[in-house]
Amino acid sequence: MNHIIEPDWKVRETVEYRLVARGIETISDVELVAITGGVPLKQARSLLSKFGSLRALSKANMQDLCRINGLNPYNAIALISAFELHRRKRFENPVPLQLNDSQKIANYLWPDMEREDQEVFKVLYLNRSLELLGEKTLFKGGINATVVDSRLIFKWGFAYCASCLVVSHNHPSGGLLPSQHDQAVTQRIKEAGALLEMPLVDHLILSERGYYSFADEGML
Repeated sequence: MNHIIEPDWKVRETVEYRLVARGIETISDVELVAITGGVPLKQARSLLSKFGSLRALSKANMQDLCRINGLNPYNAIALISAFELHRRKRFENPVPLQLNDSQKIANYLWPDMEREDQEVFKVLYLNRSLELLGEKTLFKGGINATVVDSRLIFKWGFAYCASCLVVSHNHPSGGLLPSQHDQAVTQRIKEAGALLEMPLVDHLILSERGYYSFADEGML
């Protein structure tokens, strides 16, 4: 017979008790921040109120967090580490990650892209089955645009022995529609890929509002 070991705590309605006895699903965002950061609930509420959302909190650095009254570097390190663990778990795939549609690609890219406050250009290198072989963040720019060198994109493509590729960048401003610069860069990479027999599968633009797929919109 299986026996459930009851937590031997005098206060049965603490956050920790509910987590063990009733499951992690019963714990609120504020309570999870409190447990993870090792801070009182009042301070956890202040953190979420200050940053506005878990997503914004996940982007905070040590200096940002330590500006909150009473939060020490150890609490800040604990929170930063928790968000980083969540980000890294996507790299532990028991089977090859197949990126065969725009939603899967966006879901894969978003944990990295959402933390950036400047434009970042990332390339995913795929095999013939559209399984991920590797990825590279190749260019970083300002708030509105970044300079893209096609030669460097395909240099890494040959290093990975890739059959095709996906390029992506973020729009920190929040917009999703491609600029003329975005369209020109896409066309240049598409033409180079066709010449080098490493076709461009898609170009995704990501922001907090969602994503834009050149392939889905018939722009490739």
